[in-house]
Amino acid sequence: MKKTELYQTDLSKLADWDEYLITHSNLPGPRSNFELANVAARMGEKSLFLRCIQINAKQAPQNSSGEFLPVCGTLGLGVLLIKSDFTVLPLLRELASDSRWRIRESVVLALETWGESNPKILFNEMDQWMGGNFYEIRAAICALCPPKFLRSEEKAIQTLKYLDLIMQKLQEITSRRTEDFRVLRLAMGYCWSVAVAANPAHGKGIMERWVQTADKDSRWIVKSNLRKNRLSRMDILWVRRVNGLIEESSR
Repeated sequence: MKKTELYQTDLSKLADWDEYLITHSNLPGPRSNFELANVAARMGEKSLFLRCIQINAKQAPQNSSGEFLPVCGTLGLGVLLIKSDFTVLPLLRELASDSRWRIRESVVLALETWGESNPKILFNEMDQWMGGNFYEIRAAICALCPPKFLRSEEKAIQTLKYLDLIMQKLQEITSRRTEDFRVLRLAMGYCWSVAVAANPAHGKGIMERWVQTADKDSRWIVKSNLRKNRLSRMDILWVRRVNGLIEESSR
């Protein structure tokens, strides 16, 4: 029996899942049990998810076994979105700013799950998140950058527009020694490469416009993406040329 089937069987026999989820969470540890979390998200009910996401960082600190419950609850909100329960969107947006990175990552995964079946509605919602804080922007752009999501030209072009918009926003930021800025910067350090590789004809020109920016974080973002293998596989000559332009502008 596969692990997921075992989890389904075990959970179907239990009235209260908390102890089982915590025991099999793999936390503390480097990797939580996302297989179990996804099963719980598919099988659980809204009441469970709403209760789990109320467990805050003080009650269940980062990398504690108790953190697994809000992880499951957050993923469950993505399943509810597939079922067109849009009342959970404000909750998901709030969780995007949680102090625990696993919760923030679960928000991205929940949005990805929703976007696979409702890409147009996802884009409409991400328009709103793009006007939010750095954590919300980070969640939005990461949710739009899985390679399989960007296979269509329309989705890739729209995502590239968002990336360009975020780069414009970065030019206006003066206070950058914050965790939320750091998290967004790291995400931008790889999201460009995914979107450009998905649509090189459109993406290379947009990304290349940021080569000669005076903003050091924007330059770091471009250089970080150029180091990604997906861009080298896409067009190694272009990567070398753009790296050369960066070196020239740095002199």
